[in-house]
Parts: sequence; C-alpha cells; structure tokens
Amino acid sequence: MNADVFRAPKTNRHGDPVADDGVTPVDLTDKDGLAYIGTVENVIIGGQSVQPARGNDARGEYADTSGLIGLPRNGIKVQSGDRLVIDGIRYTVTGPRLWDAPHPTTGYNFRYYWINTTAAV
Repeated sequence: MNADVFRAPKTNRHGDPVADDGVTPVDLTDKDGLAYIGTVENVIIGGQSVQPARGNDARGEYADTSGLIGLPRNGIKVQSGDRLVIDGIRYTVTGPRLWDAPHPTTGYNFRYYWINTTAAV
C-alpha cells in the first residue's frame, strides 16, 4: 500500500496552510501543488477505531476514524500536521513518530515507525 505525503510549506496565524507569501491558501492534497512531499511505499495500516458521526449533522453519512499507521524508517519522515492520502482517504498525522529509534536494550533497528492519525470517512 502506498501513501502520498503532503505538508504545508507555511501556516498563517490561524494554523491554515498557506504558500510562502503567507497569504495564498494551499491545497494539501494536490499532487501538483506546493504541499506534495512524495510517496511512501509499503505502508501498514494498523487497527483503526471508527466512531459514527455525532451531533446535528449525524445522518450516518460519515464517521471519524483514528489509529496507527506504520511507515518504513528509510522513507519520508512525516511529522504532526502532515496529511497522508491512502486509497483516496485523507489522514491527518496527530502526534510524533513512535518507535523511530533502535531498541534501547537490544539495539534492534526496527524497519517501521508508527504515527497516530485521524480521518473522516
């Protein structure tokens, strides 16, 4: 499975992705745009927790999901706030990389690091 990685070149004071001029909005899923970083191959999707939509707009049309995604350590190093597009679903990275270092006791060098993500599907 492959993941396209997107990162805002800059954010404005509200945290919205913008171009280097600080004003022009950036689409975080346009492969021809400023935010496209590259594609990561051999991605693992861990157990995703799905919650049905709640509130006034909850008509069963979408659900929120969160969980872990594993990426090869020799590829792109994603960071909090990045967007991943996997099979047409846009995931947002919501935390730091997990297990992105050799094991402290054995020195074993893991092939994958893991990230927390959320998505609306």
